[in-house]
Amino acid sequence: ITCENILNLVIGTFGVDMKSINSKSRKREIVLARQAAMHLCKKFTTQSVSRIGMVVGGRDHATVLHALKNVDDLLTTDADFKRKYESVESELQSNS
Repeated sequence: ITCENILNLVIGTFGVDMKSINSKSRKREIVLARQAAMHLCKKFTTQSVSRIGMVVGGRDHATVLHALKNVDDLLTTDADFKRKYESVESELQSNS
């Protein structure tokens, strides 16, 4: 499993495109997809937070750390986000 595989799954599940994920956009649906991708990269790969940031739109490590914390919070408070996240997660688990 690579970060690129994860990004492609997230794009399909969250309904955004690669250009949006890598953009500087702060639209909620794009931010959530981007943060989910970062969280899943951290969970399913051995990449450093700096490397994950570079793959996901050239972000720095602090942005990735913020995303990791934010996703943990969202998984307990946002049912729609959790459903999409777990959909990608289960697909990754079945492929690993």
